[in-house]
Amino acid sequence: MTKFTTAHAGVRIRFLSFLGILFGALPLSGCFVSTTSLIPEGDAVLPIDGPVTVCLEENDPCFDMQISGDGYVTDGPATAQGRLRLSPLTQAGDRQVYLAEAESQDGGFVYLLARRAPDGMAPTGSFELAGVDCGDLPEKVFDMFEAAGGIYSGGLIKNCEPSDLDMLKATMIAGYGAFLADDAWWQVKGS
Repeated sequence: MTKFTTAHAGVRIRFLSFLGILFGALPLSGCFVSTTSLIPEGDAVLPIDGPVTVCLEENDPCFDMQISGDGYVTDGPATAQGRLRLSPLTQAGDRQVYLAEAESQDGGFVYLLARRAPDGMAPTGSFELAGVDCGDLPEKVFDMFEAAGGIYSGGLIKNCEPSDLDMLKATMIAGYGAFLADDAWWQVKGS
């Protein structure tokens, strides 16, 4: 399970290696991507008030992400430089779900889902991240995505590029909304 866990001076995040890849090499196959930020400047939220420590894998050195504007930024290792911003998506069960926008050092953007970890599963203030694949969308939702102006790029690397934030949020809710309150789904998507 990918989670943010409480640390001494701030918050410590346990990211899986795929998040390091997100920051270092965009785009990835099956991801929701964009060449420009879909979250307007100043509209992102900071559910963790303070610096965040990122640990990509157990044996790798950790690095800090500082609050800058409405996001978290890092000057970490070359494979993990970038910015992370969150926008409220929906309430699922008793937790807020966010659309997470990860910006790489080359200026591309990849979109994930984030939510608070289940009570009792992690320390207070913990979050989970879920990687979503546009190839997992039901055909009806994928058709809606394309009809609303979304671009699907096939070939060796397959990605979905939404036309705007509202369209991406509608696609996430239509495609994954039924699973957002399901702890088992988050554990699979976060691993």
